Amino acid sequence: MKALIFCVVVLLISLALIDEAHASLVFSIYQDPFCTVPASAIYWGSTLVPAQSYTQNIYVRNDGSEEITAFTVAMANTAPPNAINYLTLAVGIAPNQTAILPLEPQGVIELTLTLAIAPDAPQGSFSFNIVLTASSTTNDAGGGGGSGSYSQSLPMATTTPAASDSPNLNGFLFLVVIGVAVFLLIGGKKR
Repeated sequence: MKALIFCVVVLLISLALIDEAHASLVFSIYQDPFCTVPASAIYWGSTLVPAQSYTQNIYVRNDGSEEITAFTVAMANTAPPNAINYLTLAVGIAPNQTAILPLEPQGVIELTLTLAIAPDAPQGSFSFNIVLTASSTTNDAGGGGGSGSYSQSLPMATTTPAASDSPNLNGFLFLVVIGVAVFLLIGGKKR
């Protein structure tokens, strides 16, 4: 009888471990609310201005079997390395969002990524990967619990911040060339 009870207990523990091993925390990132266009990169614009913030919305579908209870965001592989000193990246639930956390399996939520450029950001190109991490904390009826996280990385398109007080030299040179051409045309006819 003791052997039978021992076998049943071992079987129940094994089944619980197998079920727990099948639980997963996985998500996919999309450009559209219907999750038909995967997001492969985030494009913030061709020229970013110091002391400004820029936003991009993404849609995240919970492809796992666990609820997602939180999202965090970080930057990785920043180029040049000191660009991290001039950039701040944040994630939040989009203002018009009806879905809330925890995000059930197969649920979709709209997130807003916000990139802030420091006022003293130097002119030049920069790039970084956006690392979006989903976390889950599960609690079972027995009072036990667990937690986990899953991350995905999205590259951003290379972007050039504009210097806030530098003149546009290309436009200035164009005006000088036009001015010289007009001067030569007018001055040449008077001779």
